[in-house]
Amino acid sequence: MNIFVCILIGFAIVGLLDKLQNGKWGLAGCIDQALNTMGSLCLSLLGFYCLFVTLSDQLDLSFLRLHPSSSVIIGSLLSPDLGGLPLIQSYIHDPATFFLTGVFLTSTLGCLISFQFPIFLGQLKPKEHPLFMEGVTYGLLGLIPILLLLSLQIDFVLLIPLFCIYGLLFLGLWKNKSLLLRLLQYFAKGIEIIGLLCFGIVLLSYFFHLPFVSMNTLLDGLLLVFQITMIVAGSHVLCQLILHYAKKPLQSFTRFCGIETMTLIGLLLSLGSSIAILSLYPKMSPEGKRINAAFCVSGAYALGGQMGFIAAMTDTKTTFFFIVFKLTGGLLAIYLTKRKSQK
Repeated sequence: MNIFVCILIGFAIVGLLDKLQNGKWGLAGCIDQALNTMGSLCLSLLGFYCLFVTLSDQLDLSFLRLHPSSSVIIGSLLSPDLGGLPLIQSYIHDPATFFLTGVFLTSTLGCLISFQFPIFLGQLKPKEHPLFMEGVTYGLLGLIPILLLLSLQIDFVLLIPLFCIYGLLFLGLWKNKSLLLRLLQYFAKGIEIIGLLCFGIVLLSYFFHLPFVSMNTLLDGLLLVFQITMIVAGSHVLCQLILHYAKKPLQSFTRFCGIETMTLIGLLLSLGSSIAILSLYPKMSPEGKRINAAFCVSGAYALGGQMGFIAAMTDTKTTFFFIVFKLTGGLLAIYLTKRKSQK
């Protein structure tokens, strides 16, 4: 377990201790907020994880090897901990291609489409959606230089499906933002429904002893859900403590950087989990909302549970470059957002 996750687990324990004291420190509510945030998500997350891991173990993936660009499509649609990384790892053996599609792409665009879109578009109020989507646009632009750099070591033709996805996104943003927003909301709703159906299959497999999901996979999925829930709980506790005890230092630092305190707190929490900023998002300024949404595309989870998952599935070198490129993409997204705001 990485140090950042350990710290957040420590804060979660503090929140649980406060809950035993009936909220004497004012932190017990953070645990309840985390449980409420993760409630419905746990069902689809567990369903996705179990089904995709099972499929990658049991299906013959030789047909995917005939189409190497399939790893780009998978990486663009699935986050690493929702099956994207293990699925790509099972048939892509070139290190450069694996890092681009199985590590970086799944943790950015794949995480955005399969994980963050369903959560943010489902939890945020409709009036927040336009600013969120505008920020996401800058986040996607921030990924382009890194994708081009990483593609120098592989066949550039493999990236054609990725740039087709990019082209469709930017065409929608240029021609009709409201239509694109509705389509993405439908897509997110579709992912939510598929996730619930996957959970139903897992449920039937367990209680009726059907051969769809193994017990080991189910236990791994439950442990993953438990870990994410505790990380989110720790993030909520940390946020509450920062707001209460570090207001003046944060105000000085944010004046130096030209951003608001609430914006900076959101960025720091996103390093562990972008879900943690949901409670803060409505309190941010319009610029802060754009900056946090832009940063979430690449920078989110760079030091949190996603990093822990990738560290467990790959080697130290891969994990190091994962952190470097994730943070670089996030910083580029912030720069583009600030530059646009100043015009």
